[in-house]
Amino acid sequence: MDFSLYQPLLQLAGFVIGAIIVVVSMRHELKEIRMDVLELKTEVKQFVEVLTKLAVQSERIDMVDRRLEELRHGEGFVYPLMGKGPQ
Repeated sequence: MDFSLYQPLLQLAGFVIGAIIVVVSMRHELKEIRMDVLELKTEVKQFVEVLTKLAVQSERIDMVDRRLEELRHGEGFVYPLMGKGPQ
């Protein structure tokens, strides 16, 4: 019996089976990657929220600092200082 005729068919079958295995494993890995990306999206959204809150807080602190400096120089009081401002 001559097996040389079956050799190309066996090679082709091996390649097809190998390709199917690769596709199935890639599909599984792509699902895992998709889940990881979704998790990262939620984490990035949370990070953006934290950064926004931090920026707002920083702006509020700057406003308080400016008001404190104005008060230190005598500006911003309801009652004018003696000798300063309209009387």
